[in-house]
Amino acid sequence: MNKQNLWKGLIALQAICMIVLTVVVVVKVVPVGDKPDDTPVKPDHGGSEAVDDSEIAAVVGKKVITVKELHQALVQNYGEDMLNKLMLRQAIDLETDAYGLAATEGEIREELKDRMNGYGSESEFYTAMKNQLGLSKQEVLTDIKYQLLLEKIATRQTDVSDQDIQNYIRLHPQEFGPQVHIRIAWIVTGSEHLAKLVLNKLEEGEAFSDLARQYSEDEFTSSSGGDMGLVEAHDPFIEEKVLKAASSLQVGAVTGPIAVSQGFAVIQLQERQEETELDHERQMERVRRQIALSVSTPLSEVESLLLHKYGATVYQS
Repeated sequence: MNKQNLWKGLIALQAICMIVLTVVVVVKVVPVGDKPDDTPVKPDHGGSEAVDDSEIAAVVGKKVITVKELHQALVQNYGEDMLNKLMLRQAIDLETDAYGLAATEGEIREELKDRMNGYGSESEFYTAMKNQLGLSKQEVLTDIKYQLLLEKIATRQTDVSDQDIQNYIRLHPQEFGPQVHIRIAWIVTGSEHLAKLVLNKLEEGEAFSDLARQYSEDEFTSSSGGDMGLVEAHDPFIEEKVLKAASSLQVGAVTGPIAVSQGFAVIQLQERQEETELDHERQMERVRRQIALSVSTPLSEVESLLLHKYGATVYQS
């Protein structure tokens, strides 16, 4: 029940705004053949009165980008969606207060644990959230909190019996057994002959990552030494023959050539992680939540209903 890929879309907009608002880049372009001049360039205010330093967001050459211009661009491009998100959080707070609903620390920790599946460690997870989405640890926790609260609102009047839960567990045993994640690296070549050449070089002691950068034709992984990342042992987006071959290896071992859709691959198992089987109580709660969400009003509709209920109104400036 790995949901790490399902929730990122909910926070991508916030990430874009965070990145734009917190990073100011000043670039000086030096024509080819010219010697760089370290003397600061005096900003050109376009004939208007001098702009106060506190009003400047960035300078490119002699041109000034003001804080006002930055604000207007952000509002124009992202303002509507961000405002909607802020209004929705206010509506969620009002609704949960009205019915005494809350997301407990334990529930937040459990959801966080689910989202960390597929990452090597907690620090790796938070680093990825910061680098890829611009979210701090606290912002990740806040997003989890509001997602859980919205789900509680949606399922507030939904009853799921223990028998429904037991039936689901019986029909989906693979979701509750030990979860295995593996880190695979591969080198994809256009011919079997070239793949065998790569294997020979590996036997001679050359580094897998160096050979991936030199020979791999997979544009998404070659620059990172062939690293495909930490994935589920039954990841539906990776060819089954690759997963099967990697799962049979000892950590650090290589195998190939394997015929794949892109050509021929040499693969290496770099890491294996195995989670213990979920205890009975956690199984019951997870399934109860999943079934309740599947039969309740879709969350997108619940959002619209909440905004309407609490009279969310946008005032254009």
